[in-house]
Amino acid sequence: DVEEVGLICVQILERLICSKKLLLEMILKVGKISAEWRFKNGDGKCTKGYEFIPKTMTRCAQILLEEGDVKGLEELFQDFRNNLRNVSGEKKLVLYRCVSAMLDKKKFDEGSDVISLGGVSFGTSFTNKSAGPHPDSVISEVKTAIKDKIEVDWLMPLFLGISWMRKVQ
Repeated sequence: DVEEVGLICVQILERLICSKKLLLEMILKVGKISAEWRFKNGDGKCTKGYEFIPKTMTRCAQILLEEGDVKGLEELFQDFRNNLRNVSGEKKLVLYRCVSAMLDKKKFDEGSDVISLGGVSFGTSFTNKSAGPHPDSVISEVKTAIKDKIEVDWLMPLFLGISWMRKVQ
């Protein structure tokens, strides 16, 4: 399976490369390459015709976030598009995309020490399709992940200090 080979490559890179900067560059490259595996010849079809979990891209996003490479994380999701034929297989990856969008929004709010979710304030800085999901989508994705018993503890610290403009129901 191509995903298993991708994960092995990531593990090898983590063990062989001592330079943090070089490691993060290589992880980003592997993540971008693995993003192509999500679709068959770019036509939007799942590569195996059933739930396909993009383990390598998800692991690359996790490493970039853990190492604090926000620019790398944003670049990984720069041309991201949801695979609507594989929604259930990409749930965790979409959470990382939400984190990337939240961190990107935080950059635009340089004068603020909080991120504002809800309403139009979160999405007004974004001008293209790859800029990230709308705030309602971020909230919806997190709620769905919790309902589906997907591990979200790693994501919750990012919500500390977030100013909610409306109550999540």
